[in-house]
Amino acid sequence: ISNQPSQLGDSNMTRSSNSRSLLYIGILALVLLGSGFYWFFEIRDGETSQTPTPSLATSTPPPTPTPPISSLIVGGGTETIVIATTGNPITDFLNKINALALNPGETRKIVITSETKGAGDFTITDLLDRFLITYPAGLRPALGTDAAILVFGQREAYTTKGQLDLAVSNQKRLIFLTEVRDPVALNAVLSSWETTLPDALSAVLGLNKAKAAGTGFLINNYGTINVRYRNFPYPDRSIDHTIFTARNGKLYLLIAGSRESALNSIDLLR
Repeated sequence: ISNQPSQLGDSNMTRSSNSRSLLYIGILALVLLGSGFYWFFEIRDGETSQTPTPSLATSTPPPTPTPPISSLIVGGGTETIVIATTGNPITDFLNKINALALNPGETRKIVITSETKGAGDFTITDLLDRFLITYPAGLRPALGTDAAILVFGQREAYTTKGQLDLAVSNQKRLIFLTEVRDPVALNAVLSSWETTLPDALSAVLGLNKAKAAGTGFLINNYGTINVRYRNFPYPDRSIDHTIFTARNGKLYLLIAGSRESALNSIDLLR
């Protein structure tokens, strides 16, 4: 009899321990289940959304080509000059240039057709070759192929006494523009060529060598550009030459038959 209460007490304690164990197991199961749901719906989705989106493949655009010098000459249009295959080609060329109808101050591009080169943009050396005029051997290698020949409606004119002649009209002046490949070499060539430049270009530019002013070339500072010139005998008929940078970023040699045509071309192309 004395042992029965003790057995009942042990039985009750066992059932209480079992209940608590089941309770703990249930709580643990709920915690694990809740953690699983949280990982699946929150953490997993967050990791998925943070996956970096692959960037689209990009390619470097091709460089923009440098526009040729002829494209910078706007307005005035273009004239085609066909150099005759017989007779004096210089005389024929100048007669056709002087026959053009240009307004005062107008600049027009010249496209030359010749049996030796065909049609296109002649460089100054192309034209000198066609006219059988000699020039320094280093000139052609120092120049590029981007070139243009222009004709300008001259406004400035002087009398034999050096006074402005307002009655003169319809005069034409030639301008030669050629890309510079080697400015150092070209400067050396031009410096040595100046002694014979009037002999080479007077016929093409329509100059009278006997009327050359002074004994050599002088410098006209036109802004930041140094223009070397020699008048025949006044600046309305001259040889002006310089190297300058056009607005397409390239260097060009300019040779013109008057001060006005040279400076006008620089303003047009810068």
